[in-house]
Amino acid sequence: MSVQKSLVGVLVVLVIVAGVGGYFAGSSAVPPPRTVTSVVTQTVTTTVAAATVTRTVTTTLPAQTVTSTVTLPQQTITITVTPTPRTVTPPPSTPPQYWPKEIVFRTYSVGSPGYVLGGAISSLVEKELGVKISIQPGASAANLLAIANGEVEMAYTHAAWVAFAKDPAKAVSVWGQNVNLSNVRYVLGPTEKYNVLITKRPDFPVNSIRELADYIKRGNSVRLAVGGPAASLEDFLFRWLLERYGVTEDIIRRSGGSLSVPGEAQAVESLIGGKVDLIFDVCALPSSNYMQLETRMPDVKTIALTDEDIDFILNVLGFKGSLVVDNLPKGTYKFITSEYRTLFTFTILLIRADIPRDLVYQITRVICENTEYLVKAVSGFSAFDPSSAWKFSSNLETHAGATQYYLDRGYIK
Repeated sequence: MSVQKSLVGVLVVLVIVAGVGGYFAGSSAVPPPRTVTSVVTQTVTTTVAAATVTRTVTTTLPAQTVTSTVTLPQQTITITVTPTPRTVTPPPSTPPQYWPKEIVFRTYSVGSPGYVLGGAISSLVEKELGVKISIQPGASAANLLAIANGEVEMAYTHAAWVAFAKDPAKAVSVWGQNVNLSNVRYVLGPTEKYNVLITKRPDFPVNSIRELADYIKRGNSVRLAVGGPAASLEDFLFRWLLERYGVTEDIIRRSGGSLSVPGEAQAVESLIGGKVDLIFDVCALPSSNYMQLETRMPDVKTIALTDEDIDFILNVLGFKGSLVVDNLPKGTYKFITSEYRTLFTFTILLIRADIPRDLVYQITRVICENTEYLVKAVSGFSAFDPSSAWKFSSNLETHAGATQYYLDRGYIK
C-alpha cells in the first residue's frame, strides 16, 4: 500500500514537472524583450499564435508512460531593437600612398549646371582629401562610354542611359558598340533633375516637333540648336524625333538650315542674339542660362511635347521607366505661362570600381556632408537628399566605399 502511494506521489510530481517543463519549452521560442545600444530604435510588435505543447515522461517503478499536455494562449509581445551605433570614419590626415594623385571627372558642357557642380565638388575633395580632381566637359551618353572604357575615373550620366547600355541592341544604336559596365560603380544621385525644354523665337511659325518637320520638308531654312553637346541626351532625342517625322540633318542642310550642338550656354546666347530659331534642351531647373533668357528675351515662346512625341520616346525608343512624364508649373520661368508638359530624368555620379574603397567612402562623405555649399553653387542640387542617395543606382552595382558610408550613417538599415 505504501509503495503504491509512493508511486502515485512520484507520478503526480512528474505530471506537474512535465506540465511546467512543457510550458517553458513553448515559451522559449519567443526571446524576451532586449535592448542594445543604438542610434535608431525600432519597436516591433508581433503576435504568437496559440500552441499545444506535449511532454512525455517514462518512469521505471514500474515502467509506465505519463503524458502531460499544456495549451499556451495566443499572446502579443513587443521587442525593442536598437542597432549598434556606427561611426563615420574621418578623413586621414594625409592622403595614403595608394590613393591616386589625380582623378579625371567628366561632367556636362561648359557653363552648364552640371559643369559648375562638378567644379564645386572638385574644390571640396581637393580641400578635404588632398586629391586633385580634373574637371572635363562632356555629355551624358558619351560620359557613360568613357568611364566604361577606362578613359576617366568619375563621370556624370543621365540615369536614362544605363538601361540602354545594358541592352546590346540599344547600345549599338547609341554608341555603335557594346558597353561593358562591369568596372563601373554607382556612387550617389540624383544630383540634379533634368527636364526636356523646347524654346523658340516669338515669330518662329511652328508649335510642335511635327510642325517643325513639315516646315523643313516644305523647303524652309531653319537654324536649330541642341542645348547639350554632341552625344548628349537632348542631341539623340531631338534627332530621333525629327527622324520620326521624316527629317534628317541632311534634309535640314539641303534646305539651307543647320543643326548645331554648342551646349546650353551658347545655344541660349544664340537664341537671344537671333542666330538660332529653336533650342531643344534637357536642362536642370533652375538654370542660370534660362534665367538670362527670361530677362533678356521675355517674349520667348515654348513648344511642348505632344502625346505622340511622348509615346514615341517612352515606348518606341524604349525610355519607359527611365524618362518620366512631368509637368512644369506656370511661372517656373516667366516665359512658361501655363503648365508645361515634359519628360524628366536625373543625373547620377559614377566611379570606377578600382578606385580605393576608403577614398570613395570619403568622396561620398564630402558630398553628402556639404549639401548647403553645393546648393549655393548650383541651386538645382537641392534635389539631392543624402539619406536616399543610395537608392537611385539604376540597377548598377554601388561602390563598396559608398555603401559603407551609407551604412555608417544609418541611411541603409
